[in-house]
Amino acid sequence: MNHSCIRLRAIEPEDLDILYEIENDRELWDVGATNVPYSRYSLHNYIATQTSDIYADRQLRLMIENEKGQTVGIADLMNKEFREDESVYRNESAYRKPYQYAKKMYEAGVFKQYEHDSYVEDLAATKDEIRKEKQKLFDERKALNKISRDNARAEEDLKNLEMLIAENGQRALPELHHDIITSDNDLIVSLSDFHLGAEFDGFFGSYNADIAEQRLNRYLSEVIEIQRTHLAENAYLILLGDSISGNIHWTTQLQNRENVI
Repeated sequence: MNHSCIRLRAIEPEDLDILYEIENDRELWDVGATNVPYSRYSLHNYIATQTSDIYADRQLRLMIENEKGQTVGIADLMNKEFREDESVYRNESAYRKPYQYAKKMYEAGVFKQYEHDSYVEDLAATKDEIRKEKQKLFDERKALNKISRDNARAEEDLKNLEMLIAENGQRALPELHHDIITSDNDLIVSLSDFHLGAEFDGFFGSYNADIAEQRLNRYLSEVIEIQRTHLAENAYLILLGDSISGNIHWTTQLQNRENVI
């Protein structure tokens, strides 16, 4: 469609940059139907999927070019209604009855309430509430999308883990044989809950690899002293678990200075 000064044309993929600039211009949001920014990805999909069929979509977006062929704006035709015979829209009979109805309502004072400042203020307040609810919906949708992405990544990690288990199979640990020498004077030394690798420093105390080493050395000194006191012949070491702090929970990962495993 051409005019002496401008030309209207269909939207093209090359219009992504100017479309992105116009849609994200906050000063234009009051004359549009949105108050949130659009990403390049969403606008790219819009250009790729829009049909430019005003009869099907009841709206049409065209790009405005000046006489030099430069794109200077966007023209949106919205809420277009059609009939088989469109000539009814081109003569006064199409507007005569609506005008008469509007005139009667005006003379009856139906529109007087719209002239008061309180009504305008109520409309502004309602508009603000709608914007707030729309922003809430946007935030909720954004949070839901993040949860969906996290769930998808978790499912992918589980699939990779199942694949690794299937590829490596089950590995049996070698059977260990130890000769236990019995006597009448032995020691049982137990170790547990050392959580080697964890590190924290707070109100309730501090812990790290250096502190763990100091405690083990002090414990070994006490064991040697007991052995010398009672002349124990053998010492049996029992590991009761949690000697190493692995990255099995996210809270544990925050405490671990290094992945010991």
